[in-house]
Amino acid sequence: HARGLPNKCKLLSRQRGYHGVTVAAGSLTGLPYVHDRMGLPLKSVCPAHVTCPSFYREGRPDETEAQFVQRLAAELDGAIVANGGAAEVAAFIAEPIQGAGGVVVPPAGYFA
Repeated sequence: HARGLPNKCKLLSRQRGYHGVTVAAGSLTGLPYVHDRMGLPLKSVCPAHVTCPSFYREGRPDETEAQFVQRLAAELDGAIVANGGAAEVAAFIAEPIQGAGGVVVPPAGYFA
């Protein structure tokens, strides 16, 4: 907003991520029990939650960890495009290790 980009206000986060329980932070939180209790997420704040980077839970039987990382990167790219691209998406919020979501350590290369 301050830099003349009034539409750049959407935030993306991951499923099973925890960011708090205020209205905005709860919208970023990717835990259904937080959403159910508060009527969240506010789609104007967080229009999409991308897949949690748990290879154990979310990896496909036929893919390697490297392929899994590539699939999640492509999913994030798609979510950015689907929600207005760089003109509207301000940030992707992600913890280095998801604690509340099951102590998920992303595979090597996830943050590369």
